[in-house]
Amino acid sequence: YYFGGVPLVKEEITSPKRDFTRATREEVLAFMREDLAFAAENLPGIAEVEDGKVSDLVAKHYLAETCISLGDYKSAIQYAGDVINDNNTALMTKRFGSRVSAVPDGDVFFDLFQRGNQNRSSAKNKEALWVIQMEEDIRGGYTVTTDYSYPLERFHVPTVHTLTDPDGKPGMLGPRSDFNVGGRGVSYMRATEWMINQSWGSDFDKDIRNSAVNIIREVIYDNPASAWYGQSAIAPESMSKNYKAQNYRWYPWLSKVTCPGDHPEGLYTDMEKGLLTNAAGGTYADQYLLRLAETYLLRAEAFLLDNQPDKAAEDINVVRRRAKASDVAPADVTLDYILDERARELCFEERRRITLNRTGTFVERTRRLNEWQGWQVEDHMSLFPIPYSFIEANTGAVIEQNPGYSN
Repeated sequence: YYFGGVPLVKEEITSPKRDFTRATREEVLAFMREDLAFAAENLPGIAEVEDGKVSDLVAKHYLAETCISLGDYKSAIQYAGDVINDNNTALMTKRFGSRVSAVPDGDVFFDLFQRGNQNRSSAKNKEALWVIQMEEDIRGGYTVTTDYSYPLERFHVPTVHTLTDPDGKPGMLGPRSDFNVGGRGVSYMRATEWMINQSWGSDFDKDIRNSAVNIIREVIYDNPASAWYGQSAIAPESMSKNYKAQNYRWYPWLSKVTCPGDHPEGLYTDMEKGLLTNAAGGTYADQYLLRLAETYLLRAEAFLLDNQPDKAAEDINVVRRRAKASDVAPADVTLDYILDERARELCFEERRRITLNRTGTFVERTRRLNEWQGWQVEDHMSLFPIPYSFIEANTGAVIEQNPGYSN
């Protein structure tokens, strides 16, 4: 999906090899299908595997995805259906887990992303299919060093803690674990205007994925020493001085990337005030690689491509009804609509570039919906360039560069 046809290696290479050739995309996909089918037949069931391990249902989900790419929509429908209809899977539709009492105005979508709620064993989360296990103070887990492991909090949460009040004095106490600040963010990555404000359509105030606990749209001065304490830092009459000049310091953000009010104990410098060490900034919760909502949307895609828009709408509406959103009519189901729904449901979870490349929509959607980078996207960028280091090292055969790139 990133490079097109790539060298296809089916056996372990035990000696130097410099004569790779590119297989076609279809040949690679066919081998993926073969490999995933073997996995689906031989991996244990999801009820038999430990948290973080791969089950037969994970293989079937990706087998369905591969079948779509090969144009075998009926097989894709069958494999995705095996995942959806398994007795051990179901969407979570009621509040559950560790923070129901602590956040009474939360909702089930919020609960899906709270610490301790991702796994089937601890939270009875039947929606979870494959979950990255993050452990405190384990390298590759919570470690926050120069080799970030899963730094979504740091990358996506804005630098709220640096806001100054209109007098130019500190308006915030510092990095804090709450909905107002969200941790130790550094404003590296913000969502698009389309994602934050336009994607919800007429369900803006209805869809729980856009609720006040899931997308944070306000920030309040929390420093009692500020004359503006308790007031909005983004309202025109009380706007933060440095936010007015540098609006990267605050923007609406998705709370699923962090754990507001529930950071690991070792990260606090003052638990009473919720203040965090400057070393905070990782995403301190287990992370979904795959959950059942995505399988519903994948099967909807297969149904649509198989000319069954009514069944596609049924699958989409299972996901939308959990979100308290309006039903979509079969006549309104398009691939573009499914990609919109994947964004609403799976933002910061799915590997979005893979999805857009897989569906052949990266160039058009990025140009249309991404105000930050869309203007830079050229037609040939639907594929990545083949690294020149590989082309140069492959002295025994010619590896053709992808169209539009030069060596």
